[in-house]
Amino acid sequence: MRSLVIVSVIAISLFACRSTVPTTRSGVEFMTDASAYAPGDSVRLQLVNHEDQEIGYNLCFSDLAREDEAGWVVVPDTMTVCTTELRLLAPGDTATYVKTLMLGVEPGTYRYQTGIEFQADGQREEVGTNSFRIEE
Repeated sequence: MRSLVIVSVIAISLFACRSTVPTTRSGVEFMTDASAYAPGDSVRLQLVNHEDQEIGYNLCFSDLAREDEAGWVVVPDTMTVCTTELRLLAPGDTATYVKTLMLGVEPGTYRYQTGIEFQADGQREEVGTNSFRIEE
């Protein structure tokens, strides 16, 4: 019973870290095309693979996160219909995807975050873009 509690605490701690502080390997870049947007603007996301292995991704599932006192908090974004396919990005390649910010998004500091999977070792990580401002 005690080991179940310890495993549960570790799992909760890892989930909390994953949802608020994305990590990244130095060989993967995730970025936006501007430093400021307005509600309704299109945001061009770009994922660059500098690793020596393929990475799995699906930028359609990227989440918009707002910075607040607690860290990065995911907020409702667009009502996008996504296919659940895992796409592969070869070493040296770039993937792009355009998301549209919903009207009514509050001003503040934001970023997008997305999950990736390293194909050689199956390790999964969450990466975040540069931060940007949403202004009215």
